[in-house]
Amino acid sequence: MYQTIILGSILLVSFYILKRFRKPKLNMPPLVRYKIPIIGHTYSYMFNSEEFIKQCKKEYGEIFSIYIWGEVRTIVGKEYSQEVLTRDDAFSFGKAFVETIPLDLLLKHAGVTNVPKLLKDYIFCKLNFYSERMQKCLHSAIQKYIDTNVNDGPKEESKHDEVITTFAGFISDLLTLQKIPPLLNFYYPGYLNQLYEEQLEVHKEADENGLLPFEALDNMKKLDSFIRESLRLTGHILALDHSVLKDYTFSNGLQLPKDHTVKIYVDDIYQDELLQGPNPKSFEPFRHVDTNVPASKIGKNFMLFGGGKHACPGRHFAINEIKFFLHNIILKYNICTKSGKIEGRRMYGPTAYPSSSGIIIEKRVK
Repeated sequence: MYQTIILGSILLVSFYILKRFRKPKLNMPPLVRYKIPIIGHTYSYMFNSEEFIKQCKKEYGEIFSIYIWGEVRTIVGKEYSQEVLTRDDAFSFGKAFVETIPLDLLLKHAGVTNVPKLLKDYIFCKLNFYSERMQKCLHSAIQKYIDTNVNDGPKEESKHDEVITTFAGFISDLLTLQKIPPLLNFYYPGYLNQLYEEQLEVHKEADENGLLPFEALDNMKKLDSFIRESLRLTGHILALDHSVLKDYTFSNGLQLPKDHTVKIYVDDIYQDELLQGPNPKSFEPFRHVDTNVPASKIGKNFMLFGGGKHACPGRHFAINEIKFFLHNIILKYNICTKSGKIEGRRMYGPTAYPSSSGIIIEKRVK
């Protein structure tokens, strides 16, 4: 019996070695040096992510690999990020997402196989209809309940189906709507006054019920720029994980094997002066007003919604939702941070979360 086990083990090891030698050796990205086995770069990745990734890029170049959570992950900088986003035959965001959150096991129809058809049949042709219905819910909920003091009685939110439905829609539409808290945090007196004046002008287009026509969204130039800039500066350091579908060679000659995972260094894109303009690290709410670049537009300098033909199909609806929501908020309330300053993001590893600083909301005196 022992002889059989030993012989079987020898055969398995032999087959493994032969397979390794037969497989062509790839020109892999450099692996960042580390000292502690198993842990690797995990500690620096979690507790000093911004400086750690920045230093790695400085030493190893645009594409490099790090060892985190017991696995090797490759980081791709701004120069080669478009290859990951546009080569859908070689990289898959969906596969990487399912490997992290197995929605296919929970939801029967979780996957979308034909995004262009989805956009054409269900999104673009119905934006006007969806926006009108959504605006009515938002408008009604904000007018009735936003200034209700929930501490005066039982949990009122459980009694108002309209509020629950409205904000449940926020969550289900797009995770980007989690960015609404930092949008509110970014309110600053000098900016808020300009936004208020713009929304007053836009609101002249409203009907007798206070509802705006869909076309009014195009006149919210400053608000749109404000949203795009807020989302740009509150994003993650690394994002848009993609799984490699087949052995792939980047244009610089570096190669990745099938089933490897890459992360895009989006902070490298958002902090680049050539891509963002002067002072890319500073919050300039009206940076995009004259650029003809709406908050929903994707490109080499803005990847919040992904890129290529697999970019988020709900981005237009999500931005419209934020605009209608903030339009009502700005007209009805004065908002500022408790500290009186523009609060930055909170980081958990390379993942960004809204600031925990308090927000002061005061009803406008007419």
